[in-house]
Amino acid sequence: MSIQNINEYLKEGCGIITSKQFPKTGFNRLVIKKSVIGSETTEVSLPLHESITFHTARKTFITNSIMLGVNIKALQDMGAPKKEKDLKKYLKITDAFKSQVMDNTWNVLSSNHIPKEIISQN
Repeated sequence: MSIQNINEYLKEGCGIITSKQFPKTGFNRLVIKKSVIGSETTEVSLPLHESITFHTARKTFITNSIMLGVNIKALQDMGAPKKEKDLKKYLKITDAFKSQVMDNTWNVLSSNHIPKEIISQN
């Protein structure tokens, strides 16, 4: 199966899902698709289900899996890029998620491992 066929199937499947979603939400939400040819840049606004590709689906799967706590090595064994520098290209971790991870980490440390006297000294 070619990538072009996979992309068409993804668009078709996401299009089916949109019938159950509110306008401008989920796969119906508008995204901007940029194209650069030479020095010409064009931008077109279209529903997500019309612009989704195998690459964007793979990137979303990898990012969401990591945010849900899936082990990176397990992802790599399932087909994610093996080299760390290649894997980083797929990750789009939001600032809100980074903040949540830091809060969770320091809340665990402060409540379980660090004596209150040390915490209150700061």
